[in-house]
Amino acid sequence: MLHDRSNESHLCMRSILVLVTLVGCLPVVFRWPHVGVLLWTWLAFMNPHRISWGIASDIRLSLIVGLVTIVAWLFSREPKTLPMNRVSIVFAMFVVWLIFTTPFAEMPDEAWTKFVETMKIMLMTLIAMCVMQSRERIHALIWMIVLCIGYFGFKGGLFAIATGGNYLMWGPPGTFLEANNSLAVAMVMTLPILRYLQLTSPIKWVRWGMLLTMVLFLAGIAASYSRGAWLACGAMLVVLWLRSRKRVLLGFVFVAAVGAILALAPEKMFERFDTIETHEEDDSAMTRIYMWKLSWDIAVDRPLTGGGFGVFDAWHLYERHNSPVPRVRSVHSSYFEVLGEHGFPGLILFLGLMLAGLTSAGWIIRNTRNHPQMTWARDLAAILQVSIVGFIVGGSFINKAYFDVYLAIFILLATTHSVVERELRAQSADSASALSPGGAKYNPPPAAGSRLRY
Repeated sequence: MLHDRSNESHLCMRSILVLVTLVGCLPVVFRWPHVGVLLWTWLAFMNPHRISWGIASDIRLSLIVGLVTIVAWLFSREPKTLPMNRVSIVFAMFVVWLIFTTPFAEMPDEAWTKFVETMKIMLMTLIAMCVMQSRERIHALIWMIVLCIGYFGFKGGLFAIATGGNYLMWGPPGTFLEANNSLAVAMVMTLPILRYLQLTSPIKWVRWGMLLTMVLFLAGIAASYSRGAWLACGAMLVVLWLRSRKRVLLGFVFVAAVGAILALAPEKMFERFDTIETHEEDDSAMTRIYMWKLSWDIAVDRPLTGGGFGVFDAWHLYERHNSPVPRVRSVHSSYFEVLGEHGFPGLILFLGLMLAGLTSAGWIIRNTRNHPQMTWARDLAAILQVSIVGFIVGGSFINKAYFDVYLAIFILLATTHSVVERELRAQSADSASALSPGGAKYNPPPAAGSRLRY
């Protein structure tokens, strides 16, 4: 009992600390709106108010911080327009389509609830793309993402090792990260970003800390018992290794870590892995397949708008399409989630955003290759490609199409693309000015090979 009271007191103090931190930072947000983006990221990703008891757990802190950030942004001198590149444009089109399909939803009440929840994330993502357009702000956001997901990954990895991987790892209750599948996929997407910080940090202990955290992430992902996360992690590690400049060293670390995990893993983990091959005998896997078929049937019936947000709560559709699923279930796939809710155009835009992210990263890599001062952007773009691959695989098994951790990747890509393009144009203008007669402004036609490659 004394232990319980001590733990409760500790959590209450944590709640007070969260509130004091936010109250102290809100005035700063009015001066620098990008600080509001960082605070919102902290609350949305780490949910410190959800892992504490007391007044902070009952207040809608994310909403308060979001509103203050929007007001501060509107009255500031920060850019009010999106950076015009492929990522931001496709993302904006996707948001518009979500708005368009909602009035046609099969379940209006459920649709409105999920619409409001989703649009909060989308709006903050759009604002972040506007205000985080500098190298310093991009790196601040990277560190915030790593610290938030790293908190669960580091602690979860230690817990997995200490318990021999016999227990599931869960995220904060009532959040996007609550389920073991969601938390594991978030860790898969964040692990490459840890690698980026390991590559770029000038501080030795930070580099070693990132390496240790990567190993603990692998242990935590293994102990998630999420088959989708395991497949996503495997795909991510292969692409990360191919993208690495030190393949031998990184490969040795990954092989040693995975080998140690497999050697120490309990028998039930191998039994769980075996169900990937024998999914026909696994009720959970077959239910997912039935739900995917239901999503397809809904989209075929309503190919333009889909069934709208919350359509998978519509039991009458299960009966109409003779689904063998005995009750309302989650669709367990981001792709089929979008397809069933927003039709084929929604799915095309969702896939188009992935393609835009991958090609934008490729553009950054190509155009910074001969610019040593932008090595950070080239490394970051390559790493973010790896994170997208992690979601491409992991998103096939979780219905997190509007996952804020995933959308943060596109914030980083859109802003990095904008920064690189701006710096390259500035360099081109400086070169033209230096070569013009008398130093006068002169804009010659671009020489062969000097144009930015898209």
